Amino acid sequence: MAADRSLLYFDGGLNRPPDLLKRFAQDRALELVLVSSTEDLFQRTNRGVPAGLILNAEGEPGAVIEACIRTVVNALMEGGFF
Repeated sequence: MAADRSLLYFDGGLNRPPDLLKRFAQDRALELVLVSSTEDLFQRTNRGVPAGLILNAEGEPGAVIEACIRTVVNALMEGGFF
């Protein structure tokens, strides 16, 4: 995964990205990476900065909100990601 050409998608592990997002990634030659867990998400973001991160709380809001909070806290505490 080339971090700067990847688009991470996390929806709580359901792995059901919208068709619009799939087309967006394809049109821009971005690799759409389906992230299966919050731990997987943070392992990937700790290795490099992706082109984008999409968090969809529609299906599994608890896990996605946890990931959102943790992402912001990590960025503020470590000065990274943003």
